[in-house]
Amino acid sequence: MNNIPLYLSGVSLIGILFSFWAWLKIKKSPGGNQKMEEISRAIEEGSKAFIKRQYKVVAIVAIL
Repeated sequence: MNNIPLYLSGVSLIGILFSFWAWLKIKKSPGGNQKMEEISRAIEEGSKAFIKRQYKVVAIVAIL
């Protein structure tokens, strides 16, 4: 029963290492053809606009 924090720390470390491994694997994979990269840039642009708008709304609500 006293080892629960130790187990949780171990599981957390395994999760972090797995996430890092997955990130490296994704970064090494090819970006796709030109059309795929164009779509990716459009999605990135749209998501940044959404986040910017969301932050503005949250800031207004937080101030009020």
